[in-house]
Amino acid sequence: IPSLLEKKYFYEKDEKLKGLKYYFFSDQSGLFYIEWFERKYKNFYGLISKENLKFNNFHNYQIDILKSLIKENILYTDENDYIKITNKKFISLVWEIYKKWVISYYLYSDLIQKEILEMENLWYLYFKSTLLSYLESSYFNYYLNDSEFSNSYGIRNKNMHWYYYWDKNGSYNDYMIVIKLIILIFLKIEDELYMIDKIKTSK
Repeated sequence: IPSLLEKKYFYEKDEKLKGLKYYFFSDQSGLFYIEWFERKYKNFYGLISKENLKFNNFHNYQIDILKSLIKENILYTDENDYIKITNKKFISLVWEIYKKWVISYYLYSDLIQKEILEMENLWYLYFKSTLLSYLESSYFNYYLNDSEFSNSYGIRNKNMHWYYYWDKNGSYNDYMIVIKLIILIFLKIEDELYMIDKIKTSK
């Protein structure tokens, strides 16, 4: 279903952020492990955001990764030789992709929107103008058809082929699911119309 909004959703392009997502936010990354902090931080982002750290605080295998991130201008060393994040807005959007798989463009301030468009220009992201995000579409597919999931409810498919409900409970449950999906669609439409109105009033 197309959206009335241009560039509504942004997604990661060709796994270009895969390494950054792993290094900064995965609890499997060894980059944030420093003995005296033990389990204080869950990821490297938490560590590097809250602590003043230099190269001598890290192990050799970690230093190689840090140097590569500095070379890519993701990190830098300040006047005191502390390692810092170069662009926190950029890393916060990497977090959104890591956690939610999608960035909803119109939910952000003008400043963050500018950063999103810059990430698009650098081929980190691409956009789709659809009413539903990919994950939301998958949610509907799970209940309505067999195109994406082998264990789906397939309500649409069943009713297209004159499926016979052997008990009333099965029929009622499917009916309630359809009602729920219709309500969700209306909420998505209402949300989009609200965004459009907000854009118009801000101009």
